Amino acid sequence: MELMELARELGKAIQREPAYIALNLAAESNDADEKLQEQIQKFNLMRMQLNEAAKNEGEESDKVKEISADINKLYEEITKSEKMVAYNDARTELEGVIEKINQFLMAGANGEDMDSFQPHDHSSCGGSCSSCSGCH
Repeated sequence: MELMELARELGKAIQREPAYIALNLAAESNDADEKLQEQIQKFNLMRMQLNEAAKNEGEESDKVKEISADINKLYEEITKSEKMVAYNDARTELEGVIEKINQFLMAGANGEDMDSFQPHDHSSCGGSCSSCSGCH
């Protein structure tokens, strides 16, 4: 089988992956939640107001600080909502699957023994590869 056809089949397999399905279900649930959608729209409007106020009145103005505080409060409400937490958890899960797939692809491209290759779990990665003993 040609390499691009294998990539196509891999894409189809990803779409059957439980993490992919969970992410799509969570996105649909978020899209159907009128309150959450109103909060997101309000958040976006407030960001535009913040940009306008910062441009017109300066970054340190009281109006900018007030809008910024309101935005932060609303952002926290949105991100702590049950449906958004479920969405973010599902997204993180799918990103972990994709990361492992990428590790397999890179290992193959680097000539590693694919029968013995084991992907690293980066879910607890601190972001600094120099202090990590797993990837070196």
